[in-house]
Amino acid sequence: MARTNTRTRRKRRTNQRVRLPIRSKTHRLNCSPAIKNSVSTESCFTPEILMKIKDNYNKRHHSSAIQENDPKKIWHLLRERLSCEREDCWLKEIGSSALRQQIKSYVFAPTHPPEWNKNPDEWLSNFDIKDVAKQYETSNPEFKLIGPTTIDFDTRLPENGKCVLEDLCTFSLDKFINAKKTKIGMVFNLDKHYQSGSHWVSLFVDIENHFLFYFDSADNDIPPEIWVKNGASKNKKGSQTPLVNRLIEQGKAHDIDFDFYTNEGNQHQKSNTECGMYSIFFITTLLTGKTPFTKGVMSVPSRINLFLKKKIPDKYMLECRKIFFND
Repeated sequence: MARTNTRTRRKRRTNQRVRLPIRSKTHRLNCSPAIKNSVSTESCFTPEILMKIKDNYNKRHHSSAIQENDPKKIWHLLRERLSCEREDCWLKEIGSSALRQQIKSYVFAPTHPPEWNKNPDEWLSNFDIKDVAKQYETSNPEFKLIGPTTIDFDTRLPENGKCVLEDLCTFSLDKFINAKKTKIGMVFNLDKHYQSGSHWVSLFVDIENHFLFYFDSADNDIPPEIWVKNGASKNKKGSQTPLVNRLIEQGKAHDIDFDFYTNEGNQHQKSNTECGMYSIFFITTLLTGKTPFTKGVMSVPSRINLFLKKKIPDKYMLECRKIFFND
């Protein structure tokens, strides 16, 4: 006689644990340097900006309006309700496109050009450099960016008699001192205004600490438009006195004896793609004393020596692209 299977199935528990949907993490974007008091380490939004997003959200979602007033709780509620992996997506709740763009430009580091997706070491354009450096004018009110421009910035154009860049052609230290701008960053391309562009270099003017620093990551000769050893005596006839020589003379009128530094003899860049990133890194480091690779705030002499005596490899600049820009 065959045995019958007497095993009975266990009854399923009626109180099985319910699996909740996994909440996707918010991908934290790189913030602009102006953001000092974000509501969370995962966020670039300040309490004030978050309140604007909440108010606009409530206008669009009357039945599920957020009543909470605590910024951290508002942030968590918005993260749960909006199907976004990135905070810049939250700005879609704001009806005004002008306000959306204004907040995005203030809160987040610039978005890198789409070309970088295929070519991560694509050359930086003047727009890329300006987009990053201009944000430091907001975070550091004592700072002013001039340029980027071409090396023939003093050339007068025949069609209108104006210089390629009037801000440099007519540069006056008085103007910046009166405006309480004690740090000035300048970026130049070694090509002329009618050429396609070749190599980025920088000049940093520190009125407060009485120094000028010309930086060329590839250690080329200093262009005569920037500096000539004996000033105007060696400059081309009929042309402007070189920029650094002018600055030194203007400084004397304010009892400022500028020290002039260059990284001559100390080549940092080995590739042919990172000169734009070196220019950004140079200006922001001398301005803030902070880098992604050092702790705390460096002293002014340490900032100078970083470019004067140490070597900063290209791979650092490739990493900086991921910090100064968003994808």
